[in-house]
Amino acid sequence: MRLIQRSLMTLLIVIIPANVKAQDWQKYTNQEGHFSVNMPSKTELESLTQPIIGGKLTYHFYISELENGDQVFMISRNDFPAKNIAKSDSQVMLDACVDGAVKSRQGKLLTQEKVKLNGYPGRKCSFEGRAGGKPLMVWHECYLVKNRLYQIMVMSKKENPPVEKMRNRFFDSFELLKPEKTK
Repeated sequence: MRLIQRSLMTLLIVIIPANVKAQDWQKYTNQEGHFSVNMPSKTELESLTQPIIGGKLTYHFYISELENGDQVFMISRNDFPAKNIAKSDSQVMLDACVDGAVKSRQGKLLTQEKVKLNGYPGRKCSFEGRAGGKPLMVWHECYLVKNRLYQIMVMSKKENPPVEKMRNRFFDSFELLKPEKTK
């Protein structure tokens, strides 16, 4: 689990598109992922599949970068095999998610709290870290919804953090959607 999280966070900065131009905020809805969120620019999709005990795990990244490239807004989601989740403690998984995110950026945890989203357990944290040898700030929320892990993140160069109002607009807009019923 920790290896996957470290690999994931290592790839986050690498896979971010370099030249996405800033536009007006727009609502991004993903029916397959059962979520919607307001993004500050065009949303790009990246995916990564890794083997795990009991199968494979595919991470889906929804990325929006401001024009200057200093700030990245991202959602990631992945579905754990149901049999893996049945054997796991959600609180331990969420703690590992935060720990993996911080360690992947050689970070220092600044804040952390237990939170809930629609009754589902989560974590909210902020930390300092490094990307490409340069100082980085990360604001991170993660939620375990049945066997799906959502991670909502804002990453920025330390010298150019997004204003709190912009961060809050992004985090506060994240919503879980009810799965569509099949006919």
